[in-house]
Amino acid sequence: MVHPINEIVERNLGKGKWFQKLHHNSEYSTTRMGKYAMYMTRAILVVVLAVLASYVPGFGVFVSLVGSTVCALISFVLPASFHLVLFGSSLNFWQRALDICILSCGLLFAAYEGGRPELDNQRSS
Repeated sequence: MVHPINEIVERNLGKGKWFQKLHHNSEYSTTRMGKYAMYMTRAILVVVLAVLASYVPGFGVFVSLVGSTVCALISFVLPASFHLVLFGSSLNFWQRALDICILSCGLLFAAYEGGRPELDNQRSS
């Protein structure tokens, strides 16, 4: 889940001259220090998010809500949608039906997880 955030952080760090010098000793090879720098940025990001989650009230409920809906969309809805869009005309009936079933189940999972009563009870307390 942190991978997209990490990509943004690494891309922004990669724009700095000092980081480029540390990370690459030629166009195609990565130095050992560059690898350690990447590992450290990832570790720092995880620690910052853990501290944030510890001190922000209700953060767990928010993450559960967003995580459950987004995970269902990323896992089920988007792959089935992309498959239908890219290969829809060449798919036979059963392949298309399977994609539609997966897409529908993914939307149902996202709606169910997003509106669970347990989350509502936690929000009110």
